[in-house]
Amino acid sequence: MSILTEARQELIDYITQLPIDSLNTAIDKDSWTVLQVVEHLALMEEDVSTVLKDAILKREFIEEVRQKPIHLTTDRTQKFSAPDKWQPKQETYSLEEVLHHLEKSRESLNNAFAHANDADLEHVVAKNDAFGALSLAQWSDFIGYHEQRHLAQIKEIIAAIS
Repeated sequence: MSILTEARQELIDYITQLPIDSLNTAIDKDSWTVLQVVEHLALMEEDVSTVLKDAILKREFIEEVRQKPIHLTTDRTQKFSAPDKWQPKQETYSLEEVLHHLEKSRESLNNAFAHANDADLEHVVAKNDAFGALSLAQWSDFIGYHEQRHLAQIKEIIAAIS
């Protein structure tokens, strides 16, 4: 199972077991709630799907794409601010709403990857703000690591509000 698929399943398994009243509770006024974090994941994946689809359509083939340490994405000691377009727009969400958005964003990502062949996965790149040019395969793993990072954040939120 790929990191992308594994991370999504872990995320869904975890959040669907949480008490409903904990899903829209933030640690403080400057923090996201569990469902805002999940909404962020869907917004990011939707946007990245468009970027990757464009890269696939352009098919700028790079012979040797350098492997980046994308596994470091899970390191929560390194803090990043999400771009505005990846920030949740509402204070509260329903679990059904964010799960539906996650499903739609994954469909969009799968649709983008459906247009790529095996060579594209290793040799077509798109820019990542943290790591620079990533191959499509690296992007796939990055999204999985990004979800693992935020699952850890969700667990921190739950521990803090419990």
